[in-house]
Amino acid sequence: MLNEAELGGGLGLAVALMYERSLGEKSKWAGYLRLLPFQQCLPFVWEMSEIDRLLTGTELHKTLKEDRKLMRSDWKECYEILLELFGEETFPAKWFSIEHYFAAKTLVASRAFEVDDVHGFGMVPLADLFNHKTGAEDVHFTSVLSDSDSDSEQDEPTTPGSADEAVEKTSDETPKKEPRKGGKLIASVDESPKPKEAILKRCKSAPTVNLSPKPEGLTKKNKFNPAAGEDETVKAPKPVDEENGVEGNSEEDNADWEGSSEVLEMIMVKDVAKGSEVYNTYGSLSNAALLHRYGFTEPDNPFDMVNVDLSLVIEVCGRLSSTRHARRCLTLWRKAGCAPCSSQGSEYFEFSVDGKPQPELLVLLYLIHTDDATREKIEKDASQWNAVEVELSDDEIDRVSSAAVDKLAKALGWASKVKKNSTSRKRNRDDRATPNGSNKRMTPLRASAKPREEDPSWLSDLDKWLLTKSVCICLLAIVTERDSIFPGVGSLTSEKPVGGSVGSSLEEDRVFFRNIDCKSDAKLYHAMFLRISERTILDKCATLMRIKSQKR
Repeated sequence: MLNEAELGGGLGLAVALMYERSLGEKSKWAGYLRLLPFQQCLPFVWEMSEIDRLLTGTELHKTLKEDRKLMRSDWKECYEILLELFGEETFPAKWFSIEHYFAAKTLVASRAFEVDDVHGFGMVPLADLFNHKTGAEDVHFTSVLSDSDSDSEQDEPTTPGSADEAVEKTSDETPKKEPRKGGKLIASVDESPKPKEAILKRCKSAPTVNLSPKPEGLTKKNKFNPAAGEDETVKAPKPVDEENGVEGNSEEDNADWEGSSEVLEMIMVKDVAKGSEVYNTYGSLSNAALLHRYGFTEPDNPFDMVNVDLSLVIEVCGRLSSTRHARRCLTLWRKAGCAPCSSQGSEYFEFSVDGKPQPELLVLLYLIHTDDATREKIEKDASQWNAVEVELSDDEIDRVSSAAVDKLAKALGWASKVKKNSTSRKRNRDDRATPNGSNKRMTPLRASAKPREEDPSWLSDLDKWLLTKSVCICLLAIVTERDSIFPGVGSLTSEKPVGGSVGSSLEEDRVFFRNIDCKSDAKLYHAMFLRISERTILDKCATLMRIKSQKR
């Protein structure tokens, strides 16, 4: 039926799940379906009032509104096709309402993954039991046909687990911060495997699922550290010959399954102490992505990030100089081949967990604040840069933009400063001459100079050069403006705060967060966790910009 209706990916799987549920005990998957909740508590099934109240200011807020519109539109179109082809007797409204569709989508979003090119998008019993832990995968799922070494893919995602289980296990400590360049959230949870494609394409070996009844003697592979004690690690059982009640020979008894595309292997990729939870990993995802797709957040997430829209950057720069000037520099910046991140028609810059902004943003701000003579020279040369952007494909944009940043920085004087400074260093060693004032900006590169205490390790020499006093002041204004989007913490409660929503400090957010119980109010807990994570990133950047702008 799905082939006839031309439905595939996440949408097709959701329809298949709804159909099997409508069959009740007649479904071959009835036993599995009985174990599943009606829906997972993912943000796109929250009430709109809850989305506005709990997520305003976060990366999820705008994305979820787009999600719901697209999902409703997709389902209306899909259901009309199903009714036209098969009639309401096969697809009764009782089981195929928009509410049932949203519920099915929560299970698909939180549990399903792309099995392989043959079987497509699927839900796999047992494989969805494992909870997520970033960078700490214990188990890996792969096909018998795969030639790749699972040990080498420990950081790659395989299959999602239960969001409900993750809610219960999430720590209630204040979120901490670390590094990662993430990406704008995919707008529609409905677009065939898009909710997972950013994760799944990184897997070199696509797992294969057994779509027919699983043979009882199917084996699990295990890989162990020989130094570990036998009774201290989880060991996979040997295959059993049920007819004779004895353990079989894995090589002989499973010969028929060698090369089969119907077998999914569960591989332990490292030792796990007896009694410890076995974790999977769903990929390198920010807390916004984890909450969006799986319904939970994670403490100490090294891949957390926050985005700042390009439109906000131009608005702030326009207030500090002029909007016309800022847009003129933006056009020149684009001509050089630089580009912001983009998704669903939105352009933005990423700030990683340590507060580091994209270099594309820094070089844009430097260009806006450079002197007129330098800018005019670049404008004259800009005609030679047009050919760079003609042949670009989507997967080349990041690479080309990175190279363009270096090119534009050199045009702004970065290369000449480095060269001039290297001459000064040689003269300082040989002739004991002191570098002149023109090299003042490059003093961290001199052999005799000590790194400034306030400079974090992620600041490259180019970053330090681009962070002039004007750029620091402008960047501080940008992150302050971005942080002001978050409403006061009083607006997160069900009671309307007296006098309306007044902005709260990050410390006030943390105090409020410590009083939230994860189990009794999971929505508020994870929404607040995400909010604090993102505000912490902005605060890190703001703190550094204040220090550097005062020092220069």
